[in-house]
Amino acid sequence: MKKLDLRAGYDVYIDNSFNVCLLLDKRKKYLYVIDEMVDALYSRYISGEKVIVGPGEKAKDMSTILRIYDACIEKELDRGDFIIAVGGGSTGDAAGFAASTFKRGIGFINIPTTLLAMIDSSIGGKTAIDYKGIKNQVGTFYDPFIVYMDTEFLKTLPTSEIKSSMGEVIKYAVLSRSLYEWLDNNLNDVLSMDYEVIKDMIEKCIKIKVDIVNQDKTDRGIRTHLNLGHTIGHALETHYDISHGTAVAAGIYYESLVSYRLGILQSKKLHCIIELIDRCGLKAQYHLDKELVSLMSHDKKNVGGKIGLILPEDIGRVRKVLMDEKDLYEILKVPAI
Repeated sequence: MKKLDLRAGYDVYIDNSFNVCLLLDKRKKYLYVIDEMVDALYSRYISGEKVIVGPGEKAKDMSTILRIYDACIEKELDRGDFIIAVGGGSTGDAAGFAASTFKRGIGFINIPTTLLAMIDSSIGGKTAIDYKGIKNQVGTFYDPFIVYMDTEFLKTLPTSEIKSSMGEVIKYAVLSRSLYEWLDNNLNDVLSMDYEVIKDMIEKCIKIKVDIVNQDKTDRGIRTHLNLGHTIGHALETHYDISHGTAVAAGIYYESLVSYRLGILQSKKLHCIIELIDRCGLKAQYHLDKELVSLMSHDKKNVGGKIGLILPEDIGRVRKVLMDEKDLYEILKVPAI
C-alpha cells in the first residue's frame, strides 16, 4: 500500500491487494454505500451493513440519499462514525453528499472502483446529486477522511469502461503539457491494459487535480479549468445517455473547435487534441441541435445568462469564456472538422 504525497488535506492511498481494513478504526461504526454491480463481485470482501445503490446516475437521486439517512439512523451512527463509498463516481457522490449532510457531517471514506472515479471524482471534495433530470444541481464541498484506490478493481472492468474513462485523462493532458507528452508516449501501454503504467497515470492525474484544487477549493477561479469539456459534455451525456468519460471527450472536441473558430486555439494544436481523442478510440462527433445547446443553460459555470465554457488556448493553457446561447449555437452548427 502506497500513501501518496499530495498535501490534499486528507490521505490518499493506492494499492493492489484489498488492504483497506488496515486503515479502519475498529472502535468506529461504518456504513457501506456500495454499487450493486460491485457488491455482486466483491461482497465477500465487505462485512458490515450496506446500502446497495443503482449503477451510474441512478445512485444520485434523493430517494437514494433518504435510504442512506434511514440506514444511518438505524445503525445509530454519530459524528465520529463513517460512511464508506465503494463504487464509481456516482456512488461516491451520493455517499459523500449523505455524509456531509447527516448530522451536519459525519466521517466519509471513498473507495473508488472505476478509473474515472480514481482520477477525478474521488479527489477534490465535491459531492452532488441530480435534481429534475439535471446533473449535479444539489451538492456540497466535503473532503473525505481517506481515499483508498485499489487497482485490482480495474481488472474486472470491461475494456470499454477503461477506454471511456480516457475522456477525463485527455482533459488533464490538455491542461498539462507534461502529461500530454507522457500520454503521447505511453498511450499504447495504457490501452493494452498495462496496470503498472495505468497506476502511474492515475498518480499523475491526481497530482494535477490536487494542485489545482489547493489553489481554489470552492470552484470560483482556477478550479473551473477542471471543467474543460464538461459544459458541452454534460449536455451530450444527458441528451444521448452516453457515459461521462465519452461525453467529456466529445465535449473537449467541441470546446476546442469553438476555441479555434473564435481565433483562440491554433489549427495545429486543435489537431493535436483531435488526434489524441481519436487514438483513444472515443467518438467525438454528435448531432448538436438547439435543444442540446439549451441544456447548457443550467451549467454552474454560467454567469449572467451566458454559457460558461473552458476553452483551450494551447496544450497546457485554458481560459474561461462566456457566450450567448444563440452565438454558441451558430458556431456549433457549422459542420465539424
